[in-house]
Amino acid sequence: MARKITEIYDDLCRVKENMSELGVYVNNDAESLDTAKKLVNDVRTQSRVAVWRLWLWIMAVASWLIEKLQDAHEAKVNRLIAIDKPHSINWYKEQCFLFQLGHEIVWDGEIFKYSAIDEDARIIKYAAAVEGDSAIITKVLKENKEVLTQAETTAFESFWRKWKDAGVNIQIVSQPANLTNFKVKVYRNRNIVNEDNTLIANPDKNVFEDVIDAYCNDAEFNSIFDFNEIIMKVLEEPGIINMTISYLNVVGGEGIGDWRFIPSSGFTYIDWGSCTIEYIDSYE
Repeated sequence: MARKITEIYDDLCRVKENMSELGVYVNNDAESLDTAKKLVNDVRTQSRVAVWRLWLWIMAVASWLIEKLQDAHEAKVNRLIAIDKPHSINWYKEQCFLFQLGHEIVWDGEIFKYSAIDEDARIIKYAAAVEGDSAIITKVLKENKEVLTQAETTAFESFWRKWKDAGVNIQIVSQPANLTNFKVKVYRNRNIVNEDNTLIANPDKNVFEDVIDAYCNDAEFNSIFDFNEIIMKVLEEPGIINMTISYLNVVGGEGIGDWRFIPSSGFTYIDWGSCTIEYIDSYE
């Protein structure tokens, strides 16, 4: 795992202190050993900064970038290994993206496959696979989170009859978003926000409804919907003092406790017309 920039900088400083080549430029006093914290304090107090300190900081940032890239590469390799492992849950998810509408699967003597790759015919853009009681459930949607038509679902079922492992049942789910409603109290500073939750200083920015809608839109497909995360995001906005929830209802969602659930369709939207929102305003 990549070290913090400050950790790298401190390590470089320790190496510098032990370099005999620097001679008179090195202060052997242990208390004078430079650290990232000292550098930050010097910069903040507008103290003069030695050239070597700036160079070490640049080197620390460069080393940090390399280590972050290594972490990202490792994560990508591990993901590819998990996906490539035949017949795992991740494998079933990734195979959904290979479905080509209007193309027949052919047997080449060893495996079933498409005779040609047609990216335009690969209509599945969102997919997830989970283990059910008696089947592997594949949740799929098209571009813009559109559901499969009946004809497309039938073709997708035909695809899986040849593509899946023998004896494995596949259940296909392609549904509109689960609708969510809730009951909350929102404490806000009316010196900062308007009645409609837009900022007085910037009427184009909504600090409540738009923030929650953005959370739903940006959520990874089939991820856990966590209202605690929504509260944290709303509280980051200016003018919002506090927010509490007393009721949460998700049509078709699987609740997992603590104001969290997994939407059966793979994603959810807020049914604002069914929500109960009580505002407690402050003018202090």
